[in-house]
Amino acid sequence: MLWVLPVWGQTDAGIIEKSLRKSRPEFQPPPEVVVPDIQIEDSRELIDAGAGPTFFVREIKLTGNTLISSEELAPLLPWGKAKI
Repeated sequence: MLWVLPVWGQTDAGIIEKSLRKSRPEFQPPPEVVVPDIQIEDSRELIDAGAGPTFFVREIKLTGNTLISSEELAPLLPWGKAKI
């Protein structure tokens, strides 16, 4: 037995597509954002480092280093004198 069923297509498909194109809104780019120019006045005052208290550094101890040896780090310290 063979059954034949009618298949109904959309008869006005072109008309619907045209109406959808007409109703679609046109592309509008977003408005350009204007960034305000902000001026911040620096109210800090520079203080002369030589005007403050002074102290003497007797030694620098290098401890806890595990990735780089103390011998490699010693020349990088001030005056090259470090207690290793």
